[in-house]
Amino acid sequence: MRLNSSLSQKLQDEDLSEETVTESNNVLLSPEIILDKIIRDDFSFPIDNEDILFTLTFNPSIYKENVGNLISKMAVIKELSYVNLDDFAKVLAILGIKGLNIFSINKNLEETRTFIRNNGCYMRYTEIKPNDFISILKLNKADFSDYNINTLYILRSGGFI
Repeated sequence: MRLNSSLSQKLQDEDLSEETVTESNNVLLSPEIILDKIIRDDFSFPIDNEDILFTLTFNPSIYKENVGNLISKMAVIKELSYVNLDDFAKVLAILGIKGLNIFSINKNLEETRTFIRNNGCYMRYTEIKPNDFISILKLNKADFSDYNINTLYILRSGGFI
């Protein structure tokens, strides 16, 4: 799926929304930022302490009984950060990485969207709902081991799969 002009305009119109929180006696509290955890028009996306970044790899253990097939390595970011796909691609190119798939798994999405950037490293960023992601994993023609090698997963707002 390619980024079209109507989608680009929609992304330009979307930004961080801010909501004011008040107590029942109408004493104003500090504003709370509500993030739409989707990619922005400058091809940057937010990551905060509610998100889990992880990779999956096959277990290389010589023991085959009672051992899981997959190993996960994960990280949680301490504070809100924005990652720009073009800048990220440049860093990955310097490290010799030719391509990366990023799945942003988010239960609050309305539709699946894919953005492709190639700025030294071929990047495919896909925003997807959990059920749609599970459907992709179940497809016979999609070989999980092929595309998983160069894939980073972002589980938005913690564990809901």
